[in-house]
Amino acid sequence: MYSSFFPPRVLRPIFTVLRGIRVSLDAIRDTRQDFEAGTSHNPLEFVRRDWFSSCANGCATFHLRLVSAIDTETLLKRLNWRYATKQFDPAKKIDPVTWAALEEVLVLSPSSFGLQPWRFYVITDAATKAKLVPLSWGQRQLAEASHVVVFAVKHPILPEDVHRYIERTVEVRGGGVEDLAGFENVINDFVKNPPYALDIKAWSSRQVYIALGNFMTCAALLGVDTCPMEGLDPAGYDKALGLEGSGYWTVAACPAGYRAKTDTHSTRPKVRFRKREIISYIP
Repeated sequence: MYSSFFPPRVLRPIFTVLRGIRVSLDAIRDTRQDFEAGTSHNPLEFVRRDWFSSCANGCATFHLRLVSAIDTETLLKRLNWRYATKQFDPAKKIDPVTWAALEEVLVLSPSSFGLQPWRFYVITDAATKAKLVPLSWGQRQLAEASHVVVFAVKHPILPEDVHRYIERTVEVRGGGVEDLAGFENVINDFVKNPPYALDIKAWSSRQVYIALGNFMTCAALLGVDTCPMEGLDPAGYDKALGLEGSGYWTVAACPAGYRAKTDTHSTRPKVRFRKREIISYIP
């Protein structure tokens, strides 16, 4: 009866998408059950499926991406689980899949204008990590952790850096560079002539701290321990890692890995001020 109003070439792709939605919802349900049962260590799951349907004018592709949001209880548990790890277990390494996700976390970190005035240097070589210990007040976490990320700021930000960002925007979103000429001029003018007293290198460094915080939070969600470090010699890092003259300057470091059983700090209660002492609502 319905075929007289909706021919098969119209109904077929619709039914394909509906079947795909059901499959994705089932996958999300199973993922959540696995996580709650403890058989999955990743509370964030992204389900993506592509469906191909034959249409009258060729092959149509349907993309559906469903995201299962983390619940508030799990979020707060992971944040309470997180602490600045004092001892890492050198034998425990971050697996490639988990590390690939953390790399994406760094890439997806937000920044002012979306400019991304940073570079992240990842160190896994034992000898290189050991060289950083005396440059970091003797903090052994650098040598013990599976990975060390050095967060560096780009300075100065040159017109060619801004133009590279504009070109990347066009590559990702389409359009033309000329369409973004006004936006490019705004960024260049801000960097060259800030609208108020502003140290551009300090401003850029604050963007780097956004990425650092994002990295640490997402690592905790994935069950990976971290320890943010500012107690280091930036110039010493730049020399040890060959950054001198590169246009990038060390801001902070963050070892990542898994806590050692001997680290008694992991069981200490967090010391935080009460909410009413640090959160104010302005009428």
